[in-house]
Amino acid sequence: MAGKIPQHFIDDLLARTDIVSLVERYIPLKKAGTNYLCVCPFHDDHKPSMHVVPNKQFYYCFSCGASGNAIGFLMNYEHLSFIDAIETLASDAGIPVPREASQAQDRLQPLYDLLGKVSQYFQSELKNDAGQAARDYLKRRGLSQETIEHFSLGFAPDSWDSVTQRFGHNTEGQTALLQTGLIIEKNAKRHYDRFRNRVMFPIRDQRGRHIGFGGRVMDDSTPKYLNSPETPVFHKGRELFGLYEAKKTRDLNTLLVTEGYMDVIALHEAGITYAVATLGTAVTKDHIERLVRTVKHIVFCFDGDMAGRKAAWKALTTALPMLDDTVQFQFLFLPQGQDPDSFVREHGKTVFEQHIQGAHTLSQYLLEALSDDLNLETLEGRAQLVAKAMPLISSVKGLAIKEQLLQALAERSHTPKQTLLEWTDRAVPTASQAMPSHPIPADIKQTPVRFAITLLLQHPELLKETEVELPDLPMKGLDILKKIVEIIRNSSYITSATIVEHFRHDKAFTFLTKLAVAPLLIPEGSLQQELSDTLHTIKAQTLNFSIDTLLHKAKSQDLSTEEKQALQKLLVLKKTRHKTSI
Repeated sequence: MAGKIPQHFIDDLLARTDIVSLVERYIPLKKAGTNYLCVCPFHDDHKPSMHVVPNKQFYYCFSCGASGNAIGFLMNYEHLSFIDAIETLASDAGIPVPREASQAQDRLQPLYDLLGKVSQYFQSELKNDAGQAARDYLKRRGLSQETIEHFSLGFAPDSWDSVTQRFGHNTEGQTALLQTGLIIEKNAKRHYDRFRNRVMFPIRDQRGRHIGFGGRVMDDSTPKYLNSPETPVFHKGRELFGLYEAKKTRDLNTLLVTEGYMDVIALHEAGITYAVATLGTAVTKDHIERLVRTVKHIVFCFDGDMAGRKAAWKALTTALPMLDDTVQFQFLFLPQGQDPDSFVREHGKTVFEQHIQGAHTLSQYLLEALSDDLNLETLEGRAQLVAKAMPLISSVKGLAIKEQLLQALAERSHTPKQTLLEWTDRAVPTASQAMPSHPIPADIKQTPVRFAITLLLQHPELLKETEVELPDLPMKGLDILKKIVEIIRNSSYITSATIVEHFRHDKAFTFLTKLAVAPLLIPEGSLQQELSDTLHTIKAQTLNFSIDTLLHKAKSQDLSTEEKQALQKLLVLKKTRHKTSI
């Protein structure tokens, strides 16, 4: 993984990016005064409700609350990570992304390039005479040319050294082929191709880079499937086949997780374009993290046999610690002897999606699976259910969903919910006590500090005409205001979008995003005076805060000589300010 991207580069990138042009690539915009309007892509919008604000370089939907800068828009619209959004914008701007420890990335780039070239070679071989059997096989599996091209399917010739001969002309080439797992070293002088006489499935990361391959035989020989080994660019416990392709779906809000390449491809052929597959491994924590970064509704699809049930349980126990109140996991079990490929080919898209709609919720599957071998008509059986379920439910981080799981367990086990609450690591709040998914930081609620923050977020140019000196005090919201002042002073070009970006990894990020577009309802000509008056009020508050702190301390212990002198000066200053304000 490349190192941290410098903040100054992110600031410069945002300065080079016009959010109006960016949004307009994806959604038609309509001029509305100095701003632009469009249909919001982040909820079921039937009339334009998303505003794009050029002077702030921000977007904001007044219906669903979606908001952010160019980076945030790409992350949400294209389902990209923060790093991938930065790299996309940088590529558009034609500038490289500087990173600490970027040597590793430079070292890996030739491997990505090589894998891409080999994928093109396999695709060309599929079209040649040698690929006739592979083409016939894909046709028998019901795949159209469009689907074959969508997934860049190919064919590895029945040869021991076709890849070696084409891409391993020298020591450097052979080393790269070995590093990517495309060839195997027999001895110091001989190598042979890993994939031979197989239909080839290129595996791409979420940025579309080729990182490995899967190969399938066309007869009954073994192994039926062969994957690339672990390499510097391919880690099968992290990657999901088809995720890159699924993210091309514009209204993607669900991902269906299957266990095989052909499941994903057959579902796509049937019109179900949101399927992905693990790469021969059980579902891992990395898989779950990647899934929930992309969508908030994940359906795990497994065969109905014992192996499928075991795989589903592993997925559930892996997902539970990452279950929050914004994510929905479901579990779909197909009839015995069926997999997604065979089922959708036999029954079609409509029936398959009806099964998806009827999939078990996580809570249903959790409690049903735990109850399978228990007699819940007995006290002992219900006690065993509680003993099995409590450690799993306690691991859930979402407060509201944890409470609902406890409620369901209480009903099934005939145990008072309050008793279950007392057994958890910490009590789960009631729905009325639960925090919102994006809590407003308490330190910047309705105060002069919050108002000053809002003014500077929306009109950073006001600081040029205003002297600001803020003390280092543990006063609510003051640290955020001080940081905003510092950001503005140290930037030659500044917008609302740039300021907020500095807080992306701060708890205040979501709320500051809302402040950046909150209506001020203040005449343009009065903004400067409003800021000056507000800062004057804040100075008075900081003065009172310092005095109150020292007076409170004096009640319980003696003040030092320096503290007494400081208190005396503060009291004199307060008295002087009071006189001048009369």
